[in-house]
Amino acid sequence: TVAPLATAELLLKGFAAALGERPSLDDWQERGEAYGLDYMTAGAAELQPRLASDLLVLQQQIDGPDRWAAAPRLLALYAKTTPGVRESGRWYNLAVVAADRSWDLDVRVWARGRAALAMAYEGKGLTTAGTLAGQAVALSGRPSLGQLNALVALAHVAACRGDRAGADDAVVLAEREFCRAGSGDHEVSDYAVPEWRGRPVSSLLLSALGGGAPGVWAAGAGGRGG
Repeated sequence: TVAPLATAELLLKGFAAALGERPSLDDWQERGEAYGLDYMTAGAAELQPRLASDLLVLQQQIDGPDRWAAAPRLLALYAKTTPGVRESGRWYNLAVVAADRSWDLDVRVWARGRAALAMAYEGKGLTTAGTLAGQAVALSGRPSLGQLNALVALAHVAACRGDRAGADDAVVLAEREFCRAGSGDHEVSDYAVPEWRGRPVSSLLLSALGGGAPGVWAAGAGGRGG
């Protein structure tokens, strides 16, 4: 009973959007930012239907690189609300493809770094996570949250594989990147990378390496948060 009703609601909103006023690029950017804030307080069960509805509308409006650039954040967050490595991985891959269609280097780096960190953080999909993180670092031409995510992902991949030297190297680079591009503590969003997010990273690295993990950016970037 529930599934047909949910489908009907999606179809109704999709057609209403097609017949109504077309949201601007700024509207889509604002929606993406709002979802990042909402994720900090709302559960996946609440967010996913809203994301699905907005993605259906955005899908109908993609007609150029600028609108492709609006899709990766929504797709990546939809992936994060989707259980299962295989299923969530499909959405992360879509986020990366959408980012490539945007021709925006920052968006392409962010989508890869975000996907890589999400997969590596749980110790699953390590091969794909390592590949995407490596691509993000290779593509990146300047400091960014995308590159920071990618470097932290590489540290997780190395730690999960028992590669202490690789984890050490990646963490040192992540610390430097955080000092250049990390978020301040006042930025409360799932997309932000403030100093306090270094604590769970440190904990997982310690666990994966069996103790004696290197410092993470939270230990090396004192005063960066606001």
